[in-house]
Formats: sequence, structure tokens, C-alpha cells
Amino acid sequence: MLTTQVPSHSGHDGSDREQPTPVPLVELLQQAPTPILITAGGEHRITFANPLMVSILRRNSSESVLGKPIRDALAEIEGQGFFELLDRAFDSGTAHSGREFPLNFDGKEADSDSTAYLNIVLQPLRGINGHVEGMMVQATDVTDIVVARREKEYLERRVQQQWAELEAIYQAAPIGLALYDPEEFRLLRLNDKLAEILRVPAGEVLGKSIVDIAHHIPDLPELLKKVAAGGRAEKHVIDHELGERPGDHRHWILNHTPLFSPDGKLHAISTVSMDITAQKQAESALAESTRLGATERHLLGIERERFVALADHSKDFISMCDMEGRPFYANQSGLAVVGIDSVDDFNRVPIREFFFPEDQDHIIDEFLPKARSEGFAETEIRIRHFKTHEAVWMCYQVFVIRDKAGDELGMATVSRDLTDEKRGEAALVRSEKLAAVGRLATSIAHEINNPLAAVTNLLYLALGHDNTDEVQDLLTQADRELKRVSKVATQTLRFHRQASKPQLLSTESLFESVLVVYEGRLRNSDIQVERRGYATKPIECFEGDIRQVLSNVLGNAIDAMPRGGRLVIGSREGREWSSGRFGLFLIVADTGCGISPETRARLFEAFFTTKGIGGSGLGLWISAEIMARHQGCIRLRSSQNPKHCGTVVTLFLPVGPAQE
Repeated sequence: MLTTQVPSHSGHDGSDREQPTPVPLVELLQQAPTPILITAGGEHRITFANPLMVSILRRNSSESVLGKPIRDALAEIEGQGFFELLDRAFDSGTAHSGREFPLNFDGKEADSDSTAYLNIVLQPLRGINGHVEGMMVQATDVTDIVVARREKEYLERRVQQQWAELEAIYQAAPIGLALYDPEEFRLLRLNDKLAEILRVPAGEVLGKSIVDIAHHIPDLPELLKKVAAGGRAEKHVIDHELGERPGDHRHWILNHTPLFSPDGKLHAISTVSMDITAQKQAESALAESTRLGATERHLLGIERERFVALADHSKDFISMCDMEGRPFYANQSGLAVVGIDSVDDFNRVPIREFFFPEDQDHIIDEFLPKARSEGFAETEIRIRHFKTHEAVWMCYQVFVIRDKAGDELGMATVSRDLTDEKRGEAALVRSEKLAAVGRLATSIAHEINNPLAAVTNLLYLALGHDNTDEVQDLLTQADRELKRVSKVATQTLRFHRQASKPQLLSTESLFESVLVVYEGRLRNSDIQVERRGYATKPIECFEGDIRQVLSNVLGNAIDAMPRGGRLVIGSREGREWSSGRFGLFLIVADTGCGISPETRARLFEAFFTTKGIGGSGLGLWISAEIMARHQGCIRLRSSQNPKHCGTVVTLFLPVGPAQE
């Protein structure tokens, strides 16, 4: 037994001199602050594993691995490169190491994610004859570091994506946006709408002072200096006549906001410019109607007729109501949108009734109070068509109308019909479903044609036999082939049948119904399917939607292995590490060529495809939308390393409290 020496305080002569006392080396290794495993022989039979190593190996105790060859004790990590590295170190007699070495323990005896990342050192152990007789494995678990780094990289990609989205929104915004330096008020950036308002190309004014560019705006220099000096937001309303169109007065609200750096220093001023000409006209019309005498009201009536004529020629839904929400005007486009024949009928409908019951509380209790307090609010909402009872999607804008004293007179709405845009989005989803049917048509035809050909041959042979037993055997085989056709047809019908409400389904039935359709492609591509087990708990979902997601993922996996390979599928229960939600994980892994980081970054973008004219670029985009509607998510990891290339796609579907 290996021993070492530690001091002892009693000598042979009874003195207090320190004497060495043997202590087993095994006890020291057990207490070592680093995970250690020791093997013996070329088969690497495990002879020692300290508690830290047992924990890394996802085992409950060392007894489950001691005395076993390492390939038997840790069978779940076969093919991940560790055993091969151990063999090389043993055969060469030289130490080997690996950084952030990934080992997937397949969740055995573990509640957390099964992949561990280790820094490992493999040290050959030599006997007194100088020959290598075993190996010592030292490991450091760096899983948290790797996961944190990858999460950081993911968040950085998301920030870049969101920055690009914000930049697109910034440039396409229907209001003018600008950023100035706080000293000379030079334009640091502006969007296209502000360039349009200023009547100058954006590239020509960047770096120039807004005071020089917009010299026609009164009090602008003093107002900007006030914002810079006081560090407070200021609102500025201007009335300006367009130079190229004399007599055409436009009104804008300019909101100037100081922007501070983290250290509290003012580093820029942001300005939002919004054209409120229509609002001003409405405010003016309402204010004058309450204050003018009979003659003035007559003139106002003429102006109102002009406004109504203008509004009735607008394609937008324009309406007005008092502050209690009682309508008193709608243009012709608005009446057509809601399916009401006259303004009088429109005015008798409470504003709540224009919206669907599930949206009414949001509009009445949240949206309209926000518009009243801030002067303006905008949202996308469904409005009822009173004749067809269909939903009409609108971009719903609300302005508060005030008189010259600032008192509230009413609210005006200007709404744009978004129905065609929403239908376009739905059409994309439908077109992807039709494309999926087209891609499956060949596989389905092949799966049906083969058994039908066999049935034809079996019936031909049966007609030529007089022996009853042989005929019965041939007919039995024909019946078996026809059942195969029926199975394919049934699963194909279920594949695109959508239920009106979620259903409880097993993950096994979801996987197997999709695999039936791909049997031909799997066989022709020499792809072996490995089923790693299915969760017993059912999941509540829309069957057709989840089948479509699995079809997209499995189809992509098959496409990635044109020369054959392994398709690994399965499901398990667990908790999503990022949110702590309980649910089911559906896993699809392939041994294909893997996906580059550049491609992975764009996989879930609409119309992005790597399949040329053979791909629509909508499959994964729609799959992500479907998973989001189920409150779930889709995640992907991939490697192009020739030693262990492939892709793993994980679908997470949460279960409700009752199921959990």
C-alpha cells in the first residue's frame, strides 16, 4: 500500500522528538483539491476516483466505476474523443492534455445539463521497470466558464442584431429623429424623415450645426442652450410655412432630451420631430366651434365641411370622440373599415364595442389613459367589422385635442389598415406549409409505391397457385403491405391536420409520425436512426404545428448527411436552465458536416437559405415562431471539427402547472 510520512510527537525513547508516521497516499488523493482518477493496464481499469472526480463523472459514488474498464464504466462518452486521447497517452508514454474538452454524460444520474467542459491532464504512471502500467487523469471542471462565455457571445450577437433592428427602425420611423453635440449643436446623426423635413440630403448636413441649417425656426438656439445648461427635456411646438408651397403651414412638436454618459456628463441632445398638422387642425376646429358666435360658427361649418371632405378622401380611418369616449365623427374610410353605414350609427356605438372583448380592458384601462396623459399613443390592435364580425388589424393612433388654453376637448384617431400586411405574414406561413407538402410528396409516393408494387406481384402469384395454404400466405403478405400503405397515408393526413385547441400528445407519437414520412429518404441516404428514449410525460400542444417543426428539423438533418450517417432522436423531462421552467426537451442530432458560425447567426432569419433555389428560407423562421407561440424555444449547437462534426437541435416545450 502506498504511504507517505507525517510527523509524530513521540519517539522510541519516550522523548518528544518528531518521528515519521506512515499515512496512506490514497487518503491524501481522496482529499486532493482537484479531481483525480487512476487506471491500470491497457484497458484502463479504474482503480481509484476521488469524490471530486466522481461528481464530474455524474455518478453517485465511486463504487459504480471502480474495478471496471473505463469504456464500460463510462460507456455514454464513447465516441467523444476522450478514450482515444487516453489510449494515445498510454501507448506513447507521454503526458497529454486538453482544454475545455466537451464530454456529454447523457444526463445519467444528473438533473442538470449533461455536457461538461473539462481541462484535463493525462499522466502515464510507470512501474519500477520503467514501463507504463497505468494512467492518472486530473480534471478541472470549467463548464460554468464555457457556458458563461458562450452566453456572453450569444448576448453580443443579440445586441448586434437588435442594434441593426433599431437602426432600421430609426431610419424608417415616420417621425424626424436627430442627435446633436451639446456645445455647437452639430448634427451627429439624423434619419431619413428629418432629412425630408429639412429638404436636404442627410449626407450634406452631418457635422453641420442645426442652428445654421434650421435658421428659420425661431428661438431654436436659445432652447438648445437651455436644454444643455439645465439638463432637462424641453418640448417645442413650431409653425412653419413651406417655402416651395406658400400658404401651406405645417406644425411640428420638437422634443429635446439631454443624454448623459454613465459618469453623469452631458454628451448629446436628442430631438424627436413629429408632424402634428392634422392634430392642430383638429384642435383648432374643435376650439373654435365652442367659442365662436353664430356668424363665426357658420364660417366654422364651412371649414368643417372642408375638413370632412379632406378626411373623406383619405384612405386612413379618421375619427373623433369626446374625452368620455363617445364618438361624434368618422370619415367614409373609417365607416367602411367597421362596417357601419352612417356617421349617426357610428356615433351610437360606445368606443369599447369597436374592439374585441379580450382587447377592451387594455384599450380602455391602459392605452387611452396613456394617450390622454402623454398627448399621443400608438398601437397595433384588432377592430371589429360589425357586419362580417371579422377582425381588421389597424395601426391605431390617438391624439388629444386641446384648446388654446390647454384644456382637453376630445380625442382624434388616425388609423391605418394593416390587414393586408397581416395576411401577407399568414400567407408566408401557408406557403411554407405547402412547400413542405411538396418536399414530402416524393418520399410519400415512394413509400406508397413500393408496397403497392409488392401487392401487385403477390396477387399475381396468388392467382397462379392452386394450393390454398400458399395462396393464404401470399394474401397475408399482401395485407401486411397494404397496412403499411395505410400507415403512411394516416400519418400524412395527421401531419397537416390542425386541431382547434391544444391536445395532449406523447413525444414518441410526434417523432414516429414524422419519421414514417421520411423512411424512404432515410433508407436511400443510408442514414441509421438511433432512438435514445422518449419522455413518458405527454405535452399539450397544437399537433400540426409541432409536427411541422419536427419535419423541418429532421429534413434539415437528412439534407446534412447525403452520404449517410447517424440520426439520433429522443426526448426527456427537465428544466430550462435560463428560466427554471419545467418542460420537455425534444432532441434531434446528426453527424453531418456541421454549420459555420456565420450561417448559425442567420439561421432563423426569414428568407435566409443555404439550399439555393431548393430552399424557401422560411422553415426555421416559421419553426421559431411556432415555438414562441407555444411559449417554448428552439436552440442549436453545431461543430465542423472533422473529429466530431454534426449538429444538435433542441426544442423546449414548457408544461403547465397542472401537468407538472
